Parts: sequence; structure tokens; C-alpha cells
Amino acid sequence: SLVRGLRHPERAVCINIFMPCEMLHAMGLTPMFPEWLSVYVACTACQHVFAERAEVSGIPESFCSYHKTMLGMAETGVLPKPLMIAGTTLACDANQLCSRRLAALYPAPLTTIDVPGRADDAAVAYVADQLRGMTRRLETLTGR
Repeated sequence: SLVRGLRHPERAVCINIFMPCEMLHAMGLTPMFPEWLSVYVACTACQHVFAERAEVSGIPESFCSYHKTMLGMAETGVLPKPLMIAGTTLACDANQLCSRRLAALYPAPLTTIDVPGRADDAAVAYVADQLRGMTRRLETLTGR
């Protein structure tokens, strides 16, 4: 999946690990996860090069290392422009900041799924509506 996203970025969507990716698979798209990609890069001993590049461009030293690595890869041209960037508001602020920065850098369409901090019927309907909207956007982008 990592290699497929890099080889065919026009059919890849950069998402965070909290984004449901079933709709991507159904459309023949490849999810690209900054967390996975950064772990792979760290195993090649190149992570510090990309982290330093991100810091030179203004990313704080204390920023999440996974997202900082991915931003450095994008800033150096190693990470190709994906079809779309999508994230959620779950768990960490770095997800949202990284997504916005990538979308501006490429530029690429950006979708953020706002996930409320509660799990009632209204919250589920709210998230489901946003996921349907993301699917419509992907349909427009891919013609599928």
C-alpha cells in the first residue's frame, strides 16, 4: 500500500489513521497514512533529513515526528501530490495542521471530517453526512 501510493499518487488519498478508508478501497484508491509512511522512512535512517527540512520551513521542533517527517518529504518533493488530502478532528491537532499544510503546499483538495466528542445519534448522523459528502467529492475527482 505504501509503495502503490507513491507510485500512483493520482490514485492516492493522504489520510490520517482515524479516517475510515472503505470508500477509498471501493473506488480503487490507495490510502496514504503519514504515520505509516513516517515509520517506514525512519527505518531507512532518512527521517532526520525530512524532519530538519520541515523545521527549516517553520514547523516547530516539538511537532509530531510522524507528521513533521511527512511534511519534510512533501517540502523536498519526495512525497508526490496525492489526488486528495483528508483527515479527521480525532485525537491530535497535528493531523489537522499537517493536512492543511499539505493541501496548501501541493495544492490539493482537502476534506476534514469533524468528529464530535460524543457518541449519540445526532453525532453519528453528522459524521455520516460528512463521509457521504467526501464520497461525492471523490466521485467528482475520479469519475467513479
